[in-house]
Amino acid sequence: MSNNRNIRFSLREVRRQGGFSMVEIMVGITVSMILMTGVIQLFVGNKQTYRFHEALARIQENGRFSLEMVSNNIRMAGFTGCPLSGTVENVLNNTGAWTGVDWWKNFQTGWPGSLVGYDGTQVHPGVAFDSVHVARRIQDTDAITILGGSGGYSIDPTSVIPTFKLMQLNRPNGGTLGLGNLVIVCNTQNTSLFQVSNTPSATVPVAHAATGNPGNSTAALVSSYVTQSSMVDYAPTAFYVGLSVSGTTRSLYQLQLQVTSTGVASMVAQELLEGVENMQIFYGVGTNGIVTQYLDATNVPSWSYSSTTPSVLSVRIHLLVSSQNENNLVNQPQTYIFPNDTGDSATMGRTVLAADRRLYQVFSTTIGIRNRLQ
Repeated sequence: MSNNRNIRFSLREVRRQGGFSMVEIMVGITVSMILMTGVIQLFVGNKQTYRFHEALARIQENGRFSLEMVSNNIRMAGFTGCPLSGTVENVLNNTGAWTGVDWWKNFQTGWPGSLVGYDGTQVHPGVAFDSVHVARRIQDTDAITILGGSGGYSIDPTSVIPTFKLMQLNRPNGGTLGLGNLVIVCNTQNTSLFQVSNTPSATVPVAHAATGNPGNSTAALVSSYVTQSSMVDYAPTAFYVGLSVSGTTRSLYQLQLQVTSTGVASMVAQELLEGVENMQIFYGVGTNGIVTQYLDATNVPSWSYSSTTPSVLSVRIHLLVSSQNENNLVNQPQTYIFPNDTGDSATMGRTVLAADRRLYQVFSTTIGIRNRLQ
């Protein structure tokens, strides 16, 4: 009898401890889905915020670096290490008009071409238009070339011309002066550009024989140097926007002078920063160190510098930098203000609606050319 009572008691306990009903299960699932949806949305939102701020930081870093690189070179256009003089002797082979393929060799009297700009439809002599191949220039983006020196070497006053004994061969940024390097030697009256024809050392002076590539047309320098003379590396360069190495976006490129171990000098394209979509440049023209107007490259009256006639004294640069391949960073295509290729030199530019949802930022600066603002 007692066993039957225990069985009935156990059955009642089982009934009281039965599983969830269907309604309870559905309610639990619904609540779980709501919570999971919230967690997912929070995760997605945080990830999107992270992507946005990471892209913004990269854009700002690239923009500042790009402006710094271009500005430093423009600021030093025409630099020789000495005051401007009326005579520049260029003994390099194959020199000619600065519009030709040898533009980088043509540092001439009066500094014609020490700074030359090219509007988006003007052909640059050093790089062709091509939107398909890497490192070629994109049409409707501006380009600029700068000629001048960089760094510096102290010449021992005991030197016996035509060679130059240097106090040091090391460059401030690393490396040493060697065979095939192009250098500018100058004093307060004269300036000469030539290619080093030997391997200088502490006991071997710098020579300039009529050899090498491009080589010197003559071994003799007309001008006399030694007392209070200085020497700097010749550093021609150009900046433009071209198809990136990745092939998916655009980059800022620099044409730099490169010298092989055998002494052959040539200009080589180097990708500086990916994500630079466009570059527009305007030139401050004036006289006596005072800029009176900014013009497109096509309207600059003369690229030769003169203190008494309208010349380029400063350069205003606008760079458009994107988030590269990081698309869908903004909810809708961004609107930004950026100049037209021509006609916007006196204005801030035009309003542009982006074609995608990448992040864009415009960087602008104005650089004075030191040698022309004395």
